[in-house]
Amino acid sequence: MKEKTVNMRDWGNIKRTVQIFLFSLLSFHGANAQAAVYYVSDSGSNFLGNGSLASPWATISYGIGRLSGGDTVIVRPGTYTGSANFINDRMVNIPSGTSSVYTTIKAEIPYTARIRNSGALNYYDSMVYLQRGADYVHVDGFIFDMANTTDPEYIATIES
Repeated sequence: MKEKTVNMRDWGNIKRTVQIFLFSLLSFHGANAQAAVYYVSDSGSNFLGNGSLASPWATISYGIGRLSGGDTVIVRPGTYTGSANFINDRMVNIPSGTSSVYTTIKAEIPYTARIRNSGALNYYDSMVYLQRGADYVHVDGFIFDMANTTDPEYIATIES
């Protein structure tokens, strides 16, 4: 068997190829790690669920509480009653996304997920409340059903 020597120019090309491969591999892996997708269903469980499509969580706030910036929670069709289903940064931290990867809270099928209060609310109990610092958050496709209360005067409060 003949030995083959590698000259410095070849070694530089090999090294550069390995570096590009590793960078690509790490970049691809990192992109997947930052953008998790979780599910909530009115038939799910906060205790037994893991947020997957097959085993969703039961309440929207519980799902939001498990998000990292840039993640998505998809709410399956159904009626979600009570403040545990509000998208309210005063009740559970809503992590900020980035300008390229928003944190997203959305109905799986637009206008098939209804968020309903379960009685009288306080003036600060907005169904949607995004405080300063909750940046790059996208909320989409919900029906908000506020009944039997005089407060708050509106469904959403977004501070900038």
